[in-house]
Amino acid sequence: MEFNVEDLQRLRDQCNMILSNVSEKEKMDNIISQYHNYSIWEANDGYWRTYIMIDGKRKLIKKKSKDKLIEHLENHYKKLKPHNIEDIFPLWVEYKKALGVSNSTVIKYENSYERFFKGKELTTKDMWNITEVDVGNFIRNILDHGKYSFKCIKQLYQLLNNLFKYSIRKKIIFENPCEYVKIKMFQKYCTENYKMPEERILSENELVKLWNKLEDDHINKPSLISSYAVQLAILTGLRVGELAGLMWKDIDFENRRIAIMRSEKHDRINKRYYMSNTKTNKIRFLPLTDNIKTLLQRLYDVETKYGYMTEYVFSDKNGKLHCSAISSCGRKKTKQAGMQGKSIHALRRTFNSYIKSLGANTFIASSLLGNSIEVNNNYYTYDIGNMDYKANLVTKLEAMITTEEK
Repeated sequence: MEFNVEDLQRLRDQCNMILSNVSEKEKMDNIISQYHNYSIWEANDGYWRTYIMIDGKRKLIKKKSKDKLIEHLENHYKKLKPHNIEDIFPLWVEYKKALGVSNSTVIKYENSYERFFKGKELTTKDMWNITEVDVGNFIRNILDHGKYSFKCIKQLYQLLNNLFKYSIRKKIIFENPCEYVKIKMFQKYCTENYKMPEERILSENELVKLWNKLEDDHINKPSLISSYAVQLAILTGLRVGELAGLMWKDIDFENRRIAIMRSEKHDRINKRYYMSNTKTNKIRFLPLTDNIKTLLQRLYDVETKYGYMTEYVFSDKNGKLHCSAISSCGRKKTKQAGMQGKSIHALRRTFNSYIKSLGANTFIASSLLGNSIEVNNNYYTYDIGNMDYKANLVTKLEAMITTEEK
């Protein structure tokens, strides 16, 4: 038996219709099994009956067919549940708060929702009807109307994915369309804002200038405690919150090591600082070298002289130094040293890049900074090789290649 093109098209449409009907039946079966606690039966009059709860009272429902009754139940239970992303998002945020997510993270969620989701067609569409095609079109539409990095797109995708996972957990839907979307496919549509190494880290010459500037401050402005924190950042690669959270009891002079046990965070909702665990929730130890020991002893003497001493390593006349004071000092001192203002995080990337160039393997570098190996390789390691040295190597290779055979 032979089929022409029209026959094959008709057959395909019929198959799609059957599959669609099966999918809808599965949806309705799921609703009945998850939400409906009453029996469904056919009475002697041929009508199908069951009960539902309305305003706390049991009400009898009857329909001419079982399919009509199931359809009525589906509509009834869907109305009782939040059914779109706009409804789900605030519930999910409260759920994340209950799990201990910080207020700063909540603000990030809310800003991302406001920026990418609010007012979009996807957020008001019934979640039952959202498919992987809708998710893909949503992401493409964002990329068509703006320039975003792949990292940004992955973050908004993860937020959407989490909203669907939460909805499944709450039995609002039974399938996550994000599972069928390969986010990597959108990378080619993203716009990456690449920065040169000199924009991300300090050169050897810049490091020397910054160090000398800080040393001058210790002589001319000995009470400027934040400058000591910047200097310790250069020698250790500590995060700014870890610098602010460092306590004198963490310094083990006898065993020559520093315990990194906590980090200061800023609650942007309540406008306050508080102590938390390190970013990885792990304690790590740094070596107490001679230079670091000398720096800390000098700092101890200065704080004792001016009456600044507290349990925290960095304190001035106003008490313990906060992250913002240390960050501000880092940017100010790099500018005063004759370069573009650099953050404490730039010093952290610089520390990692130089110790790796001096022979440290990735595992050691990661353990010193408190990063995973993947994060260390992708975001903290930069080429700091001298260009003249590289040119000399290439010249030697060129000479080897172009030398005439003898």
